[in-house]
Amino acid sequence: MENGERSCSIDLLIELSCILHVSTDYLLMGSEPSKEEVKNDLLSIISELSTITKKI
Repeated sequence: MENGERSCSIDLLIELSCILHVSTDYLLMGSEPSKEEVKNDLLSIISELSTITKKI
């Protein structure tokens, strides 16, 4: 995996992130998302959920 010769499963990626105490983003991209990106993503999800809730 380190040499790019093979990939890992999602399950292994999650397990590695837990063992190393880092996010999967960090393992995949080499950096953490900014707080602003996370905030915007959460606000977007909340908005979508609110829209879905109103339709129910």
